[in-house]
Amino acid sequence: MVLISINGGEPEKFLNLPNLLKTAIVQWDQKGEALIYRDTKNRVDNLWSQPLTGGPPKQLTDFKSDEICAFDWSQDGKNLVLARGKNGSDVVMISGFR
Repeated sequence: MVLISINGGEPEKFLNLPNLLKTAIVQWDQKGEALIYRDTKNRVDNLWSQPLTGGPPKQLTDFKSDEICAFDWSQDGKNLVLARGKNGSDVVMISGFR
C-alpha cells in the first residue's frame, strides 16, 4: 500500500499490509496515526492496526471464527461496531424436472 498526498507528488510512505487483495477494508485510526485493516487467517478475520511510523502491527481483535464484513469506530474512538458472519452458500440439486 502506498500513501500519497492529496496534492499528488511522490509516494510519502510504503506499507506492507498482509493479504492486501483479500483485506479490502482499510481505514484510518481516529488520530490519523495508523491504518486499521482486516486480516484473514484460516477463514477467520481479525482487525489489526499498522502504525504509520513503522514497527509491527498490533492485533485489535481476537476472534476465533467468522468474517468481518464491515467495521467503524465511534467518533471518540472508544467503541467499535462490527458486521460479522459466515460467507456460505447452499447447493440444491433438482432432478427429474420436466
